[in-house]
Amino acid sequence: MHRSVMAFKECTRDPIFLLQTRKLIYHTDKMDDELNCDVDDDYRYTDKETGKAVDDDEMIERELAASYWETESVWYSREEAEAYGRRRHYHYGKEDRDWKVYCVCCEGELQTILNKHSDSRDMSVSSPEIDRWKERNNVRA
Repeated sequence: MHRSVMAFKECTRDPIFLLQTRKLIYHTDKMDDELNCDVDDDYRYTDKETGKAVDDDEMIERELAASYWETESVWYSREEAEAYGRRRHYHYGKEDRDWKVYCVCCEGELQTILNKHSDSRDMSVSSPEIDRWKERNNVRA
């Protein structure tokens, strides 16, 4: 998506930015002789016929895996989140393929808590209020 279109969509009240990583769920019950896929000692999937490694996209294409996005961290700005992801490319992988930054509108109790702590601009700030909110909303640390 063009950056100006994204910026327009992000012109909303109290946006927050989620750094998300792509995760895979492997359908191990489907990995049998019929699909010619096997797992080696390093948990890499290989095609039994060719002996070549099967990458994530091919796993999804063969319906051996499904992907979903999991939020790793929350940021005040897209620039901060993207810079963080790029600095840790060794952990997150390729941008827009293995990780992305997603904007959502922050409302309600979370908005109040974040606005109260916005002077610190540190999303890892820990306070009893934030800890209670995380616990009630089942948010992992």
